[in-house]
Amino acid sequence: MAFANRQVIMHRIRESFETVFKKKAEDKTEEEKEKLTGNRKMEENRHERFKRVASKRTNEILEKIRILGNCSNKSSYEYAEEEVNKIFSEIEKQLKFTKARFLAGKRERFRL
Repeated sequence: MAFANRQVIMHRIRESFETVFKKKAEDKTEEEKEKLTGNRKMEENRHERFKRVASKRTNEILEKIRILGNCSNKSSYEYAEEEVNKIFSEIEKQLKFTKARFLAGKRERFRL
């Protein structure tokens, strides 16, 4: 019974899709199918995965930095220059450390 219900539901979804988008549900691109199912291609290679994950994480970090900038509003917050320097010193330290991790494999090693 549950299987039949799922079949009816899927049929109705396909009909709705065709009505709204004026095209057959089967005509969806592979990318659209992935978005709908939440699945990634099994063939995703390491570089594609890096680009996907790094882009998402970078955008999240940039958004957090933008939000941190809201703390500069002197009508809402009170802070000393020393505190601001401490914040940005720590951020810069972490950036240098993380960048070094990316470049670590690029250094030439000593050889005799």
